[in-house]
Amino acid sequence: MTATRSGLVISPAAVVRAVAEWMRTRPRGETAIIAIDGPGGAGKSTLARAVARAMADREVAIVHADDFYLPSRDRPPVERHGIDVDLARLREQVIDPLSAGRAARYQRYDWPSDALAEWHDVIPGGAVIIEGVGAAARTLRDALDLIIWVDAPPAVRLRRGLARDGERARELWERKWLPAEEQYVATQQPDVTAHFRVDGLLPYDSPS
Repeated sequence: MTATRSGLVISPAAVVRAVAEWMRTRPRGETAIIAIDGPGGAGKSTLARAVARAMADREVAIVHADDFYLPSRDRPPVERHGIDVDLARLREQVIDPLSAGRAARYQRYDWPSDALAEWHDVIPGGAVIIEGVGAAARTLRDALDLIIWVDAPPAVRLRRGLARDGERARELWERKWLPAEEQYVATQQPDVTAHFRVDGLLPYDSPS
C-alpha cells in the first residue's frame, strides 16, 4: 500500500489495519517515522498503543511530544506556534538522527518539577511513533513518513482531559490548551496534510 493524503475520515480500527499493512511493505532495517497528531483528549495515545500492537513483528518505539514540553521559563508567546512543545529539540534529538539511520537520545520533560529529567534512547531500524500535539508540525513534516490526525469534538476532549487531569486543570484546558491547539491547527494545518484522518469517537472494533 502507498500512503496517500485523503480527506476521508475513518475509524481508529481502520487506520490501525491500514498502518500495519503499510508497514509490511517497508523493507526491514529502514526506520519509519509515524506522527500521530491531534488536539488534547482526541485519543492520540490510545491510538499510538493500538498501532504499536498491530506491528508486533517490528521493533516499535513511542515518543511522546509531551516529553518535549518547554519548561515554563523557556516558553515563547503562544502566538508563535500555538503550543509549548520544543519542536526544535524534538527534531534535533529524535527525528534527525533516526532519519540518518542513527540512534536517537532525548531528555524527558518532567511535568511535576517543570524541568528536564532522565535521558531515553531510541534505536533505528523499526517504527517510531511520535504522538502528541505538534507531532506533525510544519517544521517536522518533511521528515515524517506517515501522518495521522485524530480529532473529537471540543466538549468530548475537555471531558476526557478533566477525567485525566482533574477538575483543578479546567482553567488550563479552557483558557490555554484548547485555544492554543485551535491556533496551531489554524496556522499549521496538520489535519489537512495528514495521510489518515481519524474520528476519535469511533470504537476500535468499528469495521469502517
